[in-house]
Amino acid sequence: MINISANRFASAALVAAVVFCTCATGFSQSQEKQAKSKTVKIKGKVVDRKKYNLVIDDGKQKYKVVIANVGQVMLKLNRPLFDLEKKTVSVVPEGMMKGSRVTYPITTPLFVKNTFAHQRQLDRFTAAEEKRLTGFVVSTKKLSKAGRLDLVGELKTGSGPREYSLETDSGKQNVMLGPGGQLSGLPVTRIQPGDSIEINVMLVDNALVAQSIKFQPVGKKSESQK
Repeated sequence: MINISANRFASAALVAAVVFCTCATGFSQSQEKQAKSKTVKIKGKVVDRKKYNLVIDDGKQKYKVVIANVGQVMLKLNRPLFDLEKKTVSVVPEGMMKGSRVTYPITTPLFVKNTFAHQRQLDRFTAAEEKRLTGFVVSTKKLSKAGRLDLVGELKTGSGPREYSLETDSGKQNVMLGPGGQLSGLPVTRIQPGDSIEINVMLVDNALVAQSIKFQPVGKKSESQK
C-alpha cells in the first residue's frame, strides 16, 4: 500500500510539473507543438526587459521570451527623420499623429532597399517629380539587389529635413521616406517597457526563444484621447 501511494504521488507530481512547464511559456499544448517546428508570432506590449529576456503582454496573458541571441531587430519607422551628421533617427510614437518624437542613435553609413510590387509601380516612381519610398528597409549593412524591381542605394543627406539623396549604381536621385519603412541593425537594448512589439519565437528546451523582432515606441494618450 505504501509503495502504491508513493507511485501515485510521484505520478501526480509529474503531471503537475508538465502542466507547470506548459503554463510557464504562456502557450497552449498545440501552440507549443507548432513552435517546436516553426516560428510563432506574438504581438503585444513590452512590460519588462532584462538582459536576456523580455516579458510581453498580448492583452490576454504574458510571455517570457529569451532574447540573448536574437537574429534580427527592426524598428518600425513612423515619419522618420534621419540626421546623418548627428547619427540619429527620430520617429513619431505609435498612436500619435504629431508632437514629441523618440530618438535613437544609429551608425552610418546607411543603405536603403525598396522593392516595388510590380513594374507599373516602379515606372510611376521613376516618372514622379516627388519620389517617395514606401515599404523600404534601412540597414547599417550594404544591401544587395535581388531583382529588377529592387531599388538599392546609400542614404545621404538631401536638400531638406525630409528629403534625402539616394546614391545608386546608376547615379543619384532625391527621395522622400514614406510609410511602412523599417530600420534594421539596432541592438535589442533599444527596446523599452511600453514599446509595441511583434516577435517571432520558437520553443527551445521549454523556453520561448526570439528569432526576429519588430518594435515601435508607443505614445501616451492625453485625457481627451482616452
